[in-house]
Amino acid sequence: MTTTISRISPLLALVSLIAALSPLHAREFVGRNGKKIEAEIVSKNDKEVELKLADGKTLKVPLASLSDADQLFVKVWESPEDKKLRLAALDPAEILAAKGFVPFPTEMKEGNLIVSLQIDGKEAKFLVDHRNGQPVLHQPSVEKLGLTMKPATGGGQIVGTVNPDKIGNGEATVKGVEFLVAPINGIPDGIDGLIGGQTFVDWEALHDFTGSKIWIKGE
Repeated sequence: MTTTISRISPLLALVSLIAALSPLHAREFVGRNGKKIEAEIVSKNDKEVELKLADGKTLKVPLASLSDADQLFVKVWESPEDKKLRLAALDPAEILAAKGFVPFPTEMKEGNLIVSLQIDGKEAKFLVDHRNGQPVLHQPSVEKLGLTMKPATGGGQIVGTVNPDKIGNGEATVKGVEFLVAPINGIPDGIDGLIGGQTFVDWEALHDFTGSKIWIKGE
C-alpha cells in the first residue's frame, strides 16, 4: 500500500491570536454627566485616558469622570505595542496544553511523516495518511500490541477491527477510535499502521512542524 502524506492543519489556535492584533476602533464613551463621545484610546495611565476623536483631535479625560463600564474598559485595554510584547512571550506549547491538547512526537522518515502513539500502554508508530476514513492497523501489530481483534465477515482486505481501551502518550489520553485491521503491503519495518484523515479531524489534530509534534484534543 503506497502512502501519500497530506498536510495537517497548522496551529489555527495561534493564528487566531495574531488576528487579535487588529487596529483599534472607535467606541462610545459615556461620562458620569451623561455626555457621550465617539473616540478610540490612544494611551492611558492610572489617572487619565487619552482619547482620539473622529476629527483627529485628542483630549485627556480623567478616569473618574467616565462611567463604571468605561473605566473597566480602559483598565483592561492594551496598546498594540503592549499586546505584541505579551503575545511574543507566549509559548505555543503552553497555549495548547492549557486548551487540553495532548502532544505526540513525530519524525520524518524517507519523506513520510510518522507519529508515535501509545496503544493500551504499548508504543506504536503510524504513517500519517489522509486517504482513509478510519485508521488501519497492520495485521501483525495486533499481536505485538496485545490487542483483541474482532474478525470481519464477508472477506476482503479488511480482516477485522480492534478497539483499544486507551490511546495516549503515557501521561494523557485522547478519544478512543476503532482501527481497521488489514495486511498492509510494503509498509516499512517498525510501522504499525496508517492514521490521519477523518480521525485527525475528529481529534482536532494540529501539527507543530517546528516542535515535531502533533497535538490532539484530550479527553
